[in-house]
Amino acid sequence: MKKSREGMKEELLEVAKKMIEKVVDWSEKNEQAKMREIEGIVEGIQREFGVKMAEKVIEQQEEARGVPGPKCSKCGKEMHNKGSQSKQVTSWVGELRLKRRYYYCEGCKEGRFPLDEELELCDTHWSERVVQEVVWVSGVVDSYAAGEAVLKRIGKLSLSDTSVWRRVEKWGGVWSKVDEENEKKANALPSPEDVFQLPQAEIPRLGAAMDGAMVNIRQEGWKELKVGCLFEIEQQPTLDGTTQEMVEQGHAIQTTYVAHLGGPERFGRLLWKEAQHRGWEHATDTQVVGDGAAWIWNLSDLHLAPNQQTVDWYHATEHLHTAAQLAYPNESAAAVRWYNACETLLFQGQAETVVLKISHLAQRFPAQAAALASQALYFEHNKRRMNYMELREDGYLIGSGVVESAAKQFKARFTGPGMRWSRDGLSHLLPIRSAVMGDTFDLLWPSIYSFSLN
Repeated sequence: MKKSREGMKEELLEVAKKMIEKVVDWSEKNEQAKMREIEGIVEGIQREFGVKMAEKVIEQQEEARGVPGPKCSKCGKEMHNKGSQSKQVTSWVGELRLKRRYYYCEGCKEGRFPLDEELELCDTHWSERVVQEVVWVSGVVDSYAAGEAVLKRIGKLSLSDTSVWRRVEKWGGVWSKVDEENEKKANALPSPEDVFQLPQAEIPRLGAAMDGAMVNIRQEGWKELKVGCLFEIEQQPTLDGTTQEMVEQGHAIQTTYVAHLGGPERFGRLLWKEAQHRGWEHATDTQVVGDGAAWIWNLSDLHLAPNQQTVDWYHATEHLHTAAQLAYPNESAAAVRWYNACETLLFQGQAETVVLKISHLAQRFPAQAAALASQALYFEHNKRRMNYMELREDGYLIGSGVVESAAKQFKARFTGPGMRWSRDGLSHLLPIRSAVMGDTFDLLWPSIYSFSLN
């Protein structure tokens, strides 16, 4: 029977009095306590009182249940009460002991714990908050063992690294299914309502960048992990390395991430899902930055169709450096002079002239002609993506540092000493790591957890 409001208050006050007595007794015995000691006793009292309060609230919720049993999901008939059963639940406030009624349908052989359903305990002995923090930590630290240590020290949760791994396997799998559903919606043909739907707010200048990172897959070896970033482009005061003056330059902000272990086709769909979420189709000013790999521009044309495509400045200058070393392997001064002259031309947007200069070197040095022709071809294919001075003046990015940084962050989680992953294991953790890096984990989590309830 449900307790009255006053009855519940009396029970909680009695628990509180006992807690207060503990604090007072301890204080009398430790009149010169250190701050660390005070923190320890108070923390213990907080957790003990938190457990008692949570158990009282849950007990009240169960006692309030009406006499008629729940309906069977198969036949629709009333299910019969078969008595109460206890259950241990690891919650964020501590270990809870729950006592709840079990209902059973004899005809359909179906049983239910209505309280478990109301509390949304869909991960057996774990509360949603605990599951959320376990999964989040797994996307932050560099190993499941490190996750176990952090949870024990900070969250006071005694979980083995195997338990942490199992939570990621389960919820990373759910996350992947949610991503698949959203991917299908994003890449489906739009309805007439979608076509004419206008954005509620002005979309800022948006950018995207793509790159690859190598990860070690069991029985397969090193495979490429494709990494993508979506971001806003904002002009910010920046110190110019040449003039030592502060100038306005484009920077990537509010970055979100996607990653896929596999071919570019699926990766492109995932990238477009995130781009659509960011409002890409309504943005009037967009840019894609990459290192010059053909798959990047193919996906850019197929999914994003940006106003600007840009080859990363630093990759372009690396090709210039390669050409200089090919032509002048033993003449460092000549190599530097040639490189500096071509770098200036390249920055000014004269990539066509750079092609001619490299081609001229190929004629002068027949032994290196094929290798130099390959470098010339790189600039020939990408010359329309190399208007660096104009791009910088207009506030666009000229470097792909944002995605290179992202690749390093993924590698930090997936390529530690001795790490080898199963495909499923890595794929389940990828969306979690992406959400953590993009600071969207807490925003996305409710939809992930609710998906498992349906």
